[in-house]
Amino acid sequence: MRSVLDRMPATSSSSMLHSESRNHDSLIVELLRRDRGERLLYLPARAVFGRTVAVAEAQAWSALVRVCAQLDVSAVRMGGAVQNATQMVLGLMAEDAYRDMLDGDAPETTRAAAARRLVKLWDSRPNGAPDPAAEALVAVWTSRRLTPPAFGTLIGSSELMGLSMGLDEHWFNFAEQRFPDQDVGEALAEFLFGLSHEEIAKAQTFVMEHGPVGPQGLSEFMGSKRDFPEAASPDPRDLYRFYEARRRAAKVRALTSTPGPKATLEELYLRWTIEHLNI
Repeated sequence: MRSVLDRMPATSSSSMLHSESRNHDSLIVELLRRDRGERLLYLPARAVFGRTVAVAEAQAWSALVRVCAQLDVSAVRMGGAVQNATQMVLGLMAEDAYRDMLDGDAPETTRAAAARRLVKLWDSRPNGAPDPAAEALVAVWTSRRLTPPAFGTLIGSSELMGLSMGLDEHWFNFAEQRFPDQDVGEALAEFLFGLSHEEIAKAQTFVMEHGPVGPQGLSEFMGSKRDFPEAASPDPRDLYRFYEARRRAAKVRALTSTPGPKATLEELYLRWTIEHLNI
């Protein structure tokens, strides 16, 4: 699959179909159209096939991580497999986030930058460097996986402290500028606690009435069925599952104008990097 993808023309290359030409600029114009639905049949074949290759790689690295975990391989020895699996998953997340920006309420300059990043991401597969903005999320996700939520008063101070250990300056600049904003704060709470906005509201009422709770107490209150799956597991695929659940809930809120985050923390961070960083 990698070999086939490597032989396919770059999505940004120039081509001609009778009198219709296509190049990097015309592809950007096409991506910025809002009347293409999911765009599946309007995307370059390399982009669609490249995502399939990325999925296959994510599955392969995740399988290796799971086997290593079952055999009690040390974290140091399996670190490369975990990193590769996480990078594959984050590449898929970044692709989803940039496509969501194309259909969202971002300024045209931001939408155009998201389209350019998409094209660059597609052309980087299978052997190129990962998306530089999504790379910063590798550390965020690694920290999130190693720091399961403690809940307590549901303020998130301990979770945020654990999340922030070892992160780069871009993340701290984003935190300083955007964490006070309601939309980012709500998306951050879902990311930290692994609960939906609606579940957090119920849990906060419970905490106000009964005091701080730990994971066991919250499980007894919430029951076995949760809106989101927990991401702090040995399987890197659960990172994407957790992201996908929050993304789906955000889309529903945006369509129905109901309270809560209308985008995931990952999308908000990547959008911030577009608007504030030259990467």
